[in-house]
This record gives sequence, structure tokens and C-alpha cells, in this order.
Amino acid sequence: MSKSKGNFLTLRDTVEHFSPDVARITILSSGEELDDVDWDVDNARMFANKLSMFFDFAKKHFASNPEPGENSVDLWFEHKINCAVRDATKAMEATLFRSALMYGFFDLQRYLKWYLRRTNNRPNPVVISRFIKVQILLLAPFVPHFCEELWSKLGFDSFVSVADWPEVDESKINFSLEHSENLIRSVLDDVAHVLNLVKVEHPSLISLFVASGWKYILAEETRKAIRAKKDQKQIIQELMKSDLKIYGKEIPKLVSKYLRDSASLPPEDLTQAKELEIIKTLSQLLEKRFSCRVSVGLEDRSKKKSALPYKPCLLYTSDAADEL
Repeated sequence: MSKSKGNFLTLRDTVEHFSPDVARITILSSGEELDDVDWDVDNARMFANKLSMFFDFAKKHFASNPEPGENSVDLWFEHKINCAVRDATKAMEATLFRSALMYGFFDLQRYLKWYLRRTNNRPNPVVISRFIKVQILLLAPFVPHFCEELWSKLGFDSFVSVADWPEVDESKINFSLEHSENLIRSVLDDVAHVLNLVKVEHPSLISLFVASGWKYILAEETRKAIRAKKDQKQIIQELMKSDLKIYGKEIPKLVSKYLRDSASLPPEDLTQAKELEIIKTLSQLLEKRFSCRVSVGLEDRSKKKSALPYKPCLLYTSDAADEL
């Protein structure tokens, strides 16, 4: 925008074109610290749309007296909610309003989208009601009129402006919960990518095989050796003296891979049994997405031995009986 060209809006104009709340949140999200505010009409429209959708979602899903119940994805969502509150609070205290919006709105909405996908759009009423309450409280400094109206619609007696800022429940922050959800998301993306690559839209069977147990032991021993700053030769020699020596042909390849990219090592608390349980949970999502049968098993029972810890092997069968 340029005053000399006349294509600018005054604050009064932004309020008339949108609303005080939309103008406020758009301005607060466009600059931080020494950055100048950069008004963007597209961002204003985006905020107006997102706020409207959240308003409708909150009215539909909020429950004042929800029935208790909890599973692993509920625990993950609670973990992410508390992480968002922690990070948004730190940003607000440092007057980093754009960052606070990123943590307390955009990130939370992204977590919500995944949570709804994992629960097949049947969220736990306790967890989703807590999310809605936290989301309103985090948005209140940015869109106060919107939040007061929604707060009232949900049945709260007091004003949101005098409600307590959400507190972080440290007992519900557990980063190990992220490993399972990251694995599920990664495998879903891998399956979609492979099927798109080979142009198979409707497989008849998707088979997933979890790595052999000895590979988890090797990964953990390699991790310890890396921390001890041992080189590749030392690591291989030590592994060849252990019970893993019967896998001598594969050991150098795996050690070399982990040394080249230590980020490819599986999470420390991941076991074969735990990964198998996670992949079995994933099978329901795959069945729904690709409308086909899904089988889950151990690599030992598969012809191919390419699975790694945190990276299961994928086989598919199409109507033409093709396989990968």
C-alpha cells in the first residue's frame, strides 16, 4: 500500500470493511518487535473465515458436563494443548504477539485438525471442551468482542476478560506421545506417496511389516556408541562381538546409515512391541482412507527385509496383483 498512490486504508476503514476484532488480530499478527505492521486484506479475510469456523465448531462440540474417557490420542492432544499454552504464555509475556498467535491459534488449530482425523471426527468431549475453553482464552486479548460473545453462548456466567489465563499442566506434557503420532503421520504420508507414484488409486491390500527385534537393539547400541564418540570401525567391531554377529552382513550398512544421519535413529523408548501396537492403530486410518484391507505383521514373516525401526516396510497389492 502507498499513500502517494491512494491505495491505503485507515484504521476506521479496516473496521468498516471487516470488524474491530478482525482488524485488531490482523494488525497484531503482521508485525513483531521492530517489524513494521503490514496490512494484508487476504490475511484479514483469512482470519474472518477461521474465526467464523471456530465459532460454529465451539457451539457444536462444547459440553459443560462431559463424560470422562481417555485414550492415547487424547493424551497426545492434551500434551499439545499444554505445550501451546506454555509457548503462547512466554510469547505474550515478551510482547511477541505474532508468535503468541502462532502458538496459541495456528498451531492449536493444526493440532485440532489432526486430532479430529485420528478420532474419526468423534472427539472425546472432555478433551475437546478443554481445547475450546483454552482456545477462547488464548484468543481473548486479540479478538475480545468475538470471545465474549462465544463465551456467553457456551454458558459461562462471567466475562472472558476477567477469566483466569489458562495454566500449564506439566504432568500432561509428555514428548514421548509425539513419537507415536509422528510415526502414524509419516506412514500415512509414505503410503499415499508410494501409491500416487505408481498410480494405484484403489489397492486391494496394504501390508505393513515392523522391523525385526534385533534392529532395535542395534539402533540403541549405535546410539550409545555415537554418544561415546566412537567411530564406525569401533562400533562395528563391538557389535560383531555381541549376539548380533549373526547379522554380520547387515550390520555395517545399518551402522553406516545411522552415522550418516543420526536423526534416522528411532526414539529411545521405542520397542518392536510398541511400534507394532502403533501400526495396528494406524491400520484403521488406512482402511478408511484407501478403502482396502490392511494387514500388519513382523518383518520376520515377510519376504522383504527392508523395514527399520520407526520405518515399517510397505507392500501393496492392486487388482492387477502388483506388489512393491
